[in-house]
Amino acid sequence: AKLCSSRYPPLDRVEDLHNFAWGAIGYNYMDAAMTAGKKVLNSAMKHIAAHSEPGKTKTDRTVTVFNPLAWDRAGLATTGRLYPLPAGTKDVAVVDREGRRLPSQLIGGERDSKGNLIVANIGFTASQVPSVGYDTYGLKFSKTALPPLATALRVNEKALTIENAHVKVAFDAETGAVKSLVDK
Repeated sequence: AKLCSSRYPPLDRVEDLHNFAWGAIGYNYMDAAMTAGKKVLNSAMKHIAAHSEPGKTKTDRTVTVFNPLAWDRAGLATTGRLYPLPAGTKDVAVVDREGRRLPSQLIGGERDSKGNLIVANIGFTASQVPSVGYDTYGLKFSKTALPPLATALRVNEKALTIENAHVKVAFDAETGAVKSLVDK
């Protein structure tokens, strides 16, 4: 296409940004970098998940947890939205590579009129995920409610306190608000 009769745009067009503030230019570059980075991260995660071994036990689905840091790490991991779930699912168990059931919690989900899970999001602790590496956890769908696992959490219903190795929380009996929070 011609511009101004016989003038053509240059082949190595330099973007004209003279009408933009420096901050707007920086945000445009940052947005472009985030978009490119997300594409690379998503393709890398898909490759890792496709080639990761679920461990010794057979599970219904697997969750791959990636650690981008330069040191081993433990922390809260979530499955994200799990949908669809097998028919008649009442509960979901998270297991490690050795097949041991881990403490987990249903963070969000929907149930049908019979109490079966339709959609779920499960939270669990991913431990000792290697530096710039990953670990794979299994999900087992149960047709019955699973009993809770014993944990280091201590609950005192009379005193309205909960406590573990890291914190102790006391609640007000009238309002239910946090009355005391002690970092051990």
